[in-house]
Amino acid sequence: MNTISIIISCILSLIMARIIDLKGSYIKLFLIVLWVIGCINLIIYSLIFTEIISSSREILYTVIIINGVLTCSPTPMYMELASEAFYPLSEGTLGLILQTLSNLFGVVFVALIAFQNAETSWMNWCLIGSAIIGLILAIFLNESYLRSNLDKSI
Repeated sequence: MNTISIIISCILSLIMARIIDLKGSYIKLFLIVLWVIGCINLIIYSLIFTEIISSSREILYTVIIINGVLTCSPTPMYMELASEAFYPLSEGTLGLILQTLSNLFGVVFVALIAFQNAETSWMNWCLIGSAIIGLILAIFLNESYLRSNLDKSI
């Protein structure tokens, strides 16, 4: 199941990167749509996990694969939108900062699990909260394409 999710995510990452190249001015819209789908999917997963919604193995696998795909495949869009939003900053520096922050939050998340030795159902709700925070931040992000417009003019 995890392998299928990773393979689909890699393929969709390439497709999404190509979409960005063709329709570069709609990155924010694409990400907002993906975040909404992700929020809905995470809510369904959490309701299945807490047994509020009964589910079959096929539905659970589908929800988990969609979660994996929505976690990995939009990465090119995140990087491109961040490069556009913080244009004078070089892409390499920005990529380093974003990856460091991502790894830092991941370490904190895993450390909370390792040192807690208790109930882990809060993790599902934390993921929903982080998706909602990402959605809100994306909505309020001032979208500008100075870097792309400069590249196109040259």
